Amino acid sequence: MLTVDGKNYDLNLFVDIIVIGAGKAAASMAKAIEEILEDCITEGLITVKYDHSEKLSIIEIQEARHPVPDQNGAKSTSTLY
Repeated sequence: MLTVDGKNYDLNLFVDIIVIGAGKAAASMAKAIEEILEDCITEGLITVKYDHSEKLSIIEIQEARHPVPDQNGAKSTSTLY
């Protein structure tokens, strides 16, 4: 069971859990969600500012320029599905 903002989600009811995110804090938040959900995450992709990465097990990290996107930022928008 995952509780977010007072609402409960039974993770057994979901076939896939896909994590997506972007921003300077996305890596630290992705690391936290990996620790919370452990093996429940199917896959994930986050885009972070250069030099704002974390070591993640499941979720893929792509670094990109911020605030003006570069080629890596554009690539990350089309990588997952």
